[in-house]
Amino acid sequence: TRVTVTWAWGLSMLCDTLGILQEHIAELEHSLGALTSAKRMQWQNREVASMKVEEERKVVLADKGILEWVTEAQKRSKDTDGKIVALQKEKDTLVGEYKTQRKIVDDLKNELQGNIARHTKLAEEPSQSETVLQESLAAIHKLRDQLSAGNEKLKDLKKGVKDVQDKLKVTYIFFVNIFICLLS
Repeated sequence: TRVTVTWAWGLSMLCDTLGILQEHIAELEHSLGALTSAKRMQWQNREVASMKVEEERKVVLADKGILEWVTEAQKRSKDTDGKIVALQKEKDTLVGEYKTQRKIVDDLKNELQGNIARHTKLAEEPSQSETVLQESLAAIHKLRDQLSAGNEKLKDLKKGVKDVQDKLKVTYIFFVNIFICLLS
């Protein structure tokens, strides 16, 4: 009987503790719901306040005759954004062409060095005919001219990339100035 009483008493205590825990859980759930509701209300109040401030700003700007200027600045901002994208695409294209041309010039340079080495060996052979030497020399001159033209094209592409980068810098500065004007 004593074991039964102890078990009954332990079970009773466990039920009491479980009941208290359930009450605490219900209170916490209620508190969490209240906090969520308060947070939602606070967010809605911020949105309403933000809209009011924006409307007041428009009214003040309209009173000062600046609203049209701000609207125009916003349009210019969109135009500038499009110009930045176009310039970036142009830059990417030029950089790709530059890399391709750089490889062509490097290949021509290597080929020219190989031809010069071969010509030197041919010239050192006593039995080599003058015709073979002249043909070898003509090939060297042709490669030299191609290398020179390739280097010129490379220089032009490098200048083009630099010009586009400069235009991008100016456009970014213009864009930032418009953005600053819109914020103030």
